[in-house]
Amino acid sequence: MFRSTRKILLSVLIIVLICGCSAIGIWYGNVREKEAERFTLHLMHTNDLHAHLIPFNSDNRICDYEQPACLGGFARLKTLVNQYRHLYPDMILLDAGDRFSGTVFYSLQKGENIIRLLNEMNYDAVTLGNHEFDDGLSEIEKMMTLIQSPVIVSNVIFPHNSPLAHTVMKSVIIQRGAQKIGVIGLLTDEMKTQSAFAKEIRLRPLLSSVQAETERLKEKGVSVIIVLSHIGFEADKSLAQLSQDIDIIVGGHTHTLLSNNPTFPNVQGVYPTVVQNQKGQPVLIVSAGYGGEYAGQLTVEFNQNGEILSYTGDTQQINTAVQPDDVMKHEIESVEQSLQHQLDEALTVSENPILLTPNTDFCSEECYIGEVLTNTLLQAAPSAKIAFLNAGGIRAGLPKGTIRYGQLVQSYPFDSSVVIVNLTGQEIISYLEIGLRDFIPDQRTNAFLQTAGLSYTFNPLTKKVITVLHNGEPLHLNKSYPVVMASFLARGGDGYPEQPEAQEIHPSLRQLLKQQMQRSDYKFPPFENRITLH
Repeated sequence: MFRSTRKILLSVLIIVLICGCSAIGIWYGNVREKEAERFTLHLMHTNDLHAHLIPFNSDNRICDYEQPACLGGFARLKTLVNQYRHLYPDMILLDAGDRFSGTVFYSLQKGENIIRLLNEMNYDAVTLGNHEFDDGLSEIEKMMTLIQSPVIVSNVIFPHNSPLAHTVMKSVIIQRGAQKIGVIGLLTDEMKTQSAFAKEIRLRPLLSSVQAETERLKEKGVSVIIVLSHIGFEADKSLAQLSQDIDIIVGGHTHTLLSNNPTFPNVQGVYPTVVQNQKGQPVLIVSAGYGGEYAGQLTVEFNQNGEILSYTGDTQQINTAVQPDDVMKHEIESVEQSLQHQLDEALTVSENPILLTPNTDFCSEECYIGEVLTNTLLQAAPSAKIAFLNAGGIRAGLPKGTIRYGQLVQSYPFDSSVVIVNLTGQEIISYLEIGLRDFIPDQRTNAFLQTAGLSYTFNPLTKKVITVLHNGEPLHLNKSYPVVMASFLARGGDGYPEQPEAQEIHPSLRQLLKQQMQRSDYKFPPFENRITLH
């Protein structure tokens, strides 16, 4: 009986071992099979380059590659793109809009050289930003004849008689091995209040535009959805939360820097920022600041169903550790040389530096350069009593010493014609409060008005004007005042009312400022602190 029992036990042990080995083999095979089903996406991205072909410093002034605080530049970006592409030949390169406007290169030559240089980066797709519209649809149409990358935006309806209705696509499918990645473009739905040229286009709702395009892409076998977005960080988070199938949002528009590096200034969130969608699945949001000072690098692992398994990445600062690409650096120097005679033209001399808002890189209250430019504009238009400029159009201060035309262009890169509009005192207060609608302390507010001939105090919580003085006297609500301003405001830009009766007095605001500064009797006014918080 004992021997019989031993035989039974031995037989059971052999069976268990055989089954166990088989199970191990099946498990190991499944692991290898699942590993084979996984897909790794390597993504590099930029946003809001704003024509920063060459490096710039914290005051948004161009500088030399060798200076430690001199960041960015297309030649350095090209080096970084080459390095990342060498590591990951199948990487995807995307740009989230606003390649135009912001430096002398666009102001004086528009977009041709910018597009030519960006073509050398070999972007897989780009979307349109609001500043691509700064010179109307004609400049975008010209861009479309030059650019080699797909241009995508799903929520814009162009006029049927514009070639953009046929050349700008809603999305693009990028093939990597057996995987199809769908990239959908989005433009901010605030275009109607931000651009004077928005009346030429119509806009679809953001979420439904993405959903409709996602369904179409999935029918074509797309397993991963990337939204290439120029709608801003908060809008990106809201879109992610309301979505069902978005995997990644590559963002732009608000110049948001996301990073895990605590030494970077002005970081506004972790990289990537993760938001749960309607299905409880993660949506990864990335954004790389402003001006090409940073570039983002994201690696995401997906399963065969396009579900995110893991992710890693961060933004990289483009500083002196990144050597400029020699070929592109030479090409940019050639562009600089073609402009140098204009940029070097001396205008006037300042005994002191003329700053943006202290300790920030944007113009708000306490903006000395805002007072200087509006003062100069008012002096150039003697029939006007008040001058307005939107703070978003003022991007840099002026240095101590000789002021050259190139520095003025950097300070006010978004040119427009000059108009005079007759406004009552009550309408002037309404204008000031339009500029306060989106005011957040210590953040850029594009519509925020800089003034000359006028000072005001406001409540940052209620966004209401408390006191307004015209040349030190109370503003009369029913009296009419001639106000000189950029035509951008009179055409409805930044949410201001259109003024069909506006009288144009000069075709170029910046040329008018230049002429005034070149007068022998020109003097910089002392800082008056015209705008104060209550």
